[in-house]
Amino acid sequence: KYQLQLMNILKNLEIEVIAAIHDLNIALIYCDNIYVLKDGSCIENGTHEELMMQHGMYASMYTKQQELEQFYGGSEDEERA
Repeated sequence: KYQLQLMNILKNLEIEVIAAIHDLNIALIYCDNIYVLKDGSCIENGTHEELMMQHGMYASMYTKQQELEQFYGGSEDEERA
């Protein structure tokens, strides 16, 4: 719940923010650009749509997260709201 409130505040401030977000649904909603890091290096970056079209690590992680949420019945943030 608080994470979503903070993200709403930051989005409305219209400032540049760099944040580590593990919930890809939140990244999808609030981030203009997404950077995928592995072993300290940026291996992919772009919008959600661009990253999904690359079929790389982001697309794989996003797909797995969606499958898990369907299996378990929703994301943690939905439960907190």
